[in-house]
Amino acid sequence: MSSVILLLALAWQLTGVDIRQFPDTTTYMELAGKKSFLDSLFAMRPFFSIVLFKIFSQHLSAYSYFQAILYVASWTYLFYVLSGAIKEKFILALVCLALLYFSLYPDFVLWIKTALTESVSISLSVMALAFFIKYLDKNNGRTLIALTGVLVLNAGLRDFNVYYSILYIPLLFAIGLIRGTKIKPVVLTIFGIAIACTFFIWSANNVGPESHETRWFFSMLNNVGKRILPNENFVKFYEAHGMPKNEALMQMTDFYGHENEHAFYTDPKLSEFRHWLRMDGKTTYVKLLIENPRYTFGQLWRSVNEIFQPYNYLFGSYAPENFKGIINIRLPYISLYFLDFFLLSVMLGVALYAGHRNARIKFAIGLGFIGLCFPLAFIAYHADAMEVARHALPVNLHAVLSLALFAYIIDDIWKSRCVYSKDKLPILITSLVSSSVFLVIFCLFLLSVPSIPSSNGKFDTIGSVYKWRGCKLSTIIGKYTKSCEIETTALAKSGFLAFGPYERLKRGKYSFEVEYVSSKLKTDTAGEWDVDVSLRDDIKFLEKGKILGTENELGLIKGSFNIDTAFENEMIQIRIIVDADAAMKVNYLKINRLE
Repeated sequence: MSSVILLLALAWQLTGVDIRQFPDTTTYMELAGKKSFLDSLFAMRPFFSIVLFKIFSQHLSAYSYFQAILYVASWTYLFYVLSGAIKEKFILALVCLALLYFSLYPDFVLWIKTALTESVSISLSVMALAFFIKYLDKNNGRTLIALTGVLVLNAGLRDFNVYYSILYIPLLFAIGLIRGTKIKPVVLTIFGIAIACTFFIWSANNVGPESHETRWFFSMLNNVGKRILPNENFVKFYEAHGMPKNEALMQMTDFYGHENEHAFYTDPKLSEFRHWLRMDGKTTYVKLLIENPRYTFGQLWRSVNEIFQPYNYLFGSYAPENFKGIINIRLPYISLYFLDFFLLSVMLGVALYAGHRNARIKFAIGLGFIGLCFPLAFIAYHADAMEVARHALPVNLHAVLSLALFAYIIDDIWKSRCVYSKDKLPILITSLVSSSVFLVIFCLFLLSVPSIPSSNGKFDTIGSVYKWRGCKLSTIIGKYTKSCEIETTALAKSGFLAFGPYERLKRGKYSFEVEYVSSKLKTDTAGEWDVDVSLRDDIKFLEKGKILGTENELGLIKGSFNIDTAFENEMIQIRIIVDADAAMKVNYLKINRLE
C-alpha cells in the first residue's frame, strides 16, 4: 500500500515537469561523448556518473524515468524488508507511515527531474539500508553480496558517497567479529568496498586530463577563498606553513575557486600559491582542523542552516520548472537529529544492560549506524565550502534511514522481552531519565548558538561590483555554451532562461545589468525580468520589468532594487523569463552596490 501511494504521489508531483540541466550536466555529457574510453571514464569525475551519462546523454527524458523507477523500487524494497523483519504490526505501521512521509519530501523528490546523480544516489542509499537490515536479520551471504554491490555503485556516483560507503565498513567488521563463524565473507566484503573506494578516490584525483586541476584542488580553493582568507588568524597559520601571501591572493577573499574570472587558476601572480596548495594545501588544512577543535566542531553548530538545509535552499537553487511538492507541512531535518540523539542515549543504556546477547549486538549496531551522522556532517561541511547543503543531502537522508533501523531493533527487543525484567527496570528508568536530560541540554545548547547566514564579502563596501558569467547562473529551458553563456534550446518554449545568483546581500541600494541578445524586433517584447527574495515559504518580488528584442544585437537590461532590514541576508535572485518563439542568449549578470 505504501508503494502504491508513493507511486501515485510521485506521478502527481512530476507530471508535466521537464528534466532540468546544470553546468555539471554539460560537463558530464561532454565527457560521455568522447570517443576514447580513457578520456571519458577517467577524467577526474565520479566513475559511474560518466557511465550513466554514456547511457542516457542522448535521452535525458529516459534518464528521468529511470530515476523515478529506481526511486520507487528502492523505497518499495525497504518497505518489503521491514514488513518481513518487523513482527509487531503497530511498529511496522508507524515506521512505514513515517518513511512514506519522508520519501515524499520535495527535497528528495525534486532530484528525479534533474540531470545530475543525486536522485540515483538517494535511491542506492535507501537500498543499501534495506540490504543491511536484511543481512542483520537473516545473515544471508547473497544479501551481503548485494549490499557490497550497492555500496560500490553508490561510491562511484558522487565524491561524497565514497565516504558514506566507507562508513559501513566498521559496522560490517563489528558484525563479522561478533558472529565469528562467518567472518570470512565479511572480510572479503570489507576488502572489496575498501578497494573500490580507494580506486574512486584515486581516479578522481590522478587520472585523465583536466584543465582545472584535480577534484580536491577546486574544493581547497573554495575553502581558502571562503574560510581561510577572511580569517586573519587562519591566514597567519597558513603563512607559518609556507603559503606565499601577496595582494593578489588577498583580493580573492570570499571568492569561490571558479569566481572572479577564474583568477585562482589563471592569475600569474598566484602561480606560487597554486604550487604550494598543490604540494602542501591538504596537509595544512588538516592540521588547521586538528589544532583548532573549537572552530572545527563549533562551526558545525553555527552552520545549522547550511548543513540541515533551510526550506527554501533546494527549491530556490535546484527545483525544476512547474515542480510542485505534495508535502507542505515539513519537519526541519534538525528535529530528526534531536530524535536521533535521544535514541542514541537510550540505546547506549540498553545496549550495556540488555539481558540477551543478541539484543546487545543489535543495539550496538544501531548505535553505530545512527552515530555515523557525526562524521558525515563533518565531511559535508569541512570538505568543501561550496554548496554545503547539496553536499549534506546524504546527512539528512541518513537521519530518516536511522529511524527505520531503530524501528527494526525496537521490534527485535519487543519480541524477546528480555529488557523488561524487573531487575532491569531501574536501569531502564535511569537510562530514559538521563537521556531525556541529555536531550534537553543538547537542544538548549544548539538553540543558544546563533545561526548566522554567511556574510557576502563581495558587497561589504559601497561601490562593490561583481559579475557572473551566464554559465554561472541557473537555467531551466536553456543550455550552456562553450563560451560560458546561456541560450535557449527551443524557439517554441517559454520559461526561465537564467536565474540566480542566490547571494545574501546587506541592507542598501543596488543596481544590476544583464547583457543579452534577442532575435525579436527592438519594438517587440521578448520576455520579462524580476528581482525577488527567496524566503522560507514564499517569494517576495522587489522589482520587475519587460525585456525588449535586440534584433540579434547586444542589449542591456538595467534596473535597481533596495534591500531593507526585513530582507537583509536573505537570498536574492534575478530571473530572466523568455516568451515563446523568442531566441535569446544571456552573457552575464552584474550587480553594483550603490549605497
